[in-house]
Amino acid sequence: MSNDGQNFEHPVNPSDDTQPQPAVHVAEDVAGQQSRRKFLRTAVISGVAVATVGTTAGVAAAAANPHPGVLKRLGINLGRLSAQASCSMCWETSGFDKITGFDVNHTNGNASPPSYFIWFTAQNLPAGTYTLTVSPDPGASPFKYAANVNGNAVFLYQRTAGSTVQCPHFDPAVLPGDEKEHASTLAGINPWTTSGPQDLQWAIHIDWNKVKITSDTIYTFTGTLKDGQGNTVCTASVSATAHVK
Repeated sequence: MSNDGQNFEHPVNPSDDTQPQPAVHVAEDVAGQQSRRKFLRTAVISGVAVATVGTTAGVAAAAANPHPGVLKRLGINLGRLSAQASCSMCWETSGFDKITGFDVNHTNGNASPPSYFIWFTAQNLPAGTYTLTVSPDPGASPFKYAANVNGNAVFLYQRTAGSTVQCPHFDPAVLPGDEKEHASTLAGINPWTTSGPQDLQWAIHIDWNKVKITSDTIYTFTGTLKDGQGNTVCTASVSATAHVK
């Protein structure tokens, strides 16, 4: 082994009398070690940069032209990169105006406005079977289902994934092709099966059931959407305050 190799593995202590070395040699050894450390550090940093660039390029290539082998080596699951299902709820009058409250006459229990639509919108749903439940039952007191002349109070619309307006502000009947089902109650529509990535939107028509209240009261509906296996896909809530007048 050369002297340089010995000095790298066993650095010389300038104060060690058993191995006297000229001071200039010590300085040269220290400078050499520092130079080697700097070289190694630069090499490591360069290697990390190359690896990062390579990984980024690999991800871009895999996304543009996915191949199972490449995706597996890079640890990429394209399923996770797709749009995720999301749910929302909205409370509107029967005239399709969004509200957060309404008035209730303390004498006779009449409400103004008296009739409402509760919307539940689920966007970007993959193909499957879905069931919606709303708690409390929107048809229970102090509300009741508001059936139309055909006896229907709940309507289900199916649209292109990601295209549905969460709080419509218009009568969905103007898009009759989107309506897929209707019933007198929510239970009459469940379950519903989609054939591909789509949006589902439920419109629940209810009336205030002329119930007298003595103080302002907040009413909240919570919708829960489950898949065919009973797993919760998403939940959403909406509230409105009944103001005593």
